[in-house]
Amino acid sequence: GLIGFTCETTHPDVFAGEGPGVLRLQDPSMLDRIVAARRECDLLVVSVHWGDEHVAWPRPDQLRLARAMVDHGADVIAGDHAHVFQGCERYRHGVIAYGLGNVSISALRRRVCWGGVEQDYVFEPGAIHRAGVAVSVHWEAGCIIGYELNAFEIGVDGRPRLRWAPFRLLNYRFKRRVWHLPGYRTFYATVVWWQFRFAPRFRALGRMKTWVHVLNRIAGIPPASR
Repeated sequence: GLIGFTCETTHPDVFAGEGPGVLRLQDPSMLDRIVAARRECDLLVVSVHWGDEHVAWPRPDQLRLARAMVDHGADVIAGDHAHVFQGCERYRHGVIAYGLGNVSISALRRRVCWGGVEQDYVFEPGAIHRAGVAVSVHWEAGCIIGYELNAFEIGVDGRPRLRWAPFRLLNYRFKRRVWHLPGYRTFYATVVWWQFRFAPRFRALGRMKTWVHVLNRIAGIPPASR
């Protein structure tokens, strides 16, 4: 069986309403729907669109909600939306892949209307978006007996190819030992701050354009006369 949910940050046009669509992850009936779906199948896969984009760690609320889904009958949770692999763990009878990364990725430039405001959406994939991990789940006699991780790269032709990446796999196995430690919420907030606030400003210091701007300000040269 397969059932899917998506978070509130997804474009509102995809949500189920008067017509067909995807159920909101925040819907109060979400866990009840998982229970009902599990009664109708031998193995239930829950596809979830959630998490913060480009962050290789699952949000603290993802950890809590994923385990609640397994407690209510989900066997496999296949997460996406972050565009990077966020890790995988075994919990009770289920396997949770918080973010599967990409098996295909391309640049995107388009005009969108979000919350009544028109804006340009630009996405340029980097190296982190071309490196991922495929999760193979082994199922036998009505239960999951294990899973394995296989690293892959997306080539210039857009096709994923398996490759040997021991350090990447070791990194992903290490992460699952950190997720449920006390203080993970603070750790996650620090990661997001570093990635989106501090790191971009630090990289900007190394650009010649930045230093020219600073020197012009010190010299009192107005922008129009450069």
